[in-house]
Amino acid sequence: MTLEIGIAADDTSLYSSMATPSVSIDNDGYYWYLHPLFEDLQRQTGQYINLYGNAEFTGTNIKAFIEMLQRAKGLISLQANNWDVHIGTQTEPEKRKLFSAVDKRKFFDLIRQLEKIAEAAETTDCRIVCIGD
Repeated sequence: MTLEIGIAADDTSLYSSMATPSVSIDNDGYYWYLHPLFEDLQRQTGQYINLYGNAEFTGTNIKAFIEMLQRAKGLISLQANNWDVHIGTQTEPEKRKLFSAVDKRKFFDLIRQLEKIAEAAETTDCRIVCIGD
């Protein structure tokens, strides 16, 4: 499962333009650390960034997206250089929590890429599209 976030190719497309920056996020610690922020963003905008569906952000919703990234940076800065994020619970053959390692530098790089996408969408009056598979 991969989530792609980029700038819409045109006014009607749900696909991102190959000519603009985009980011792929896997079903890993980076996604699950951001997930509570994605849920907050959904409450604000009605758009839910998730691994299985699509979301898009325009106008003032882009500002909310940028604010979510600012909150993420604040939370990440409080973490150690590397940490484990709970990504789910295995139920069979035995119940156990599953974790994924996260690297602070790599996470900040991911956030910077997302900020570039948001800034480009805002300055060109385009949509941010988030496409789950």
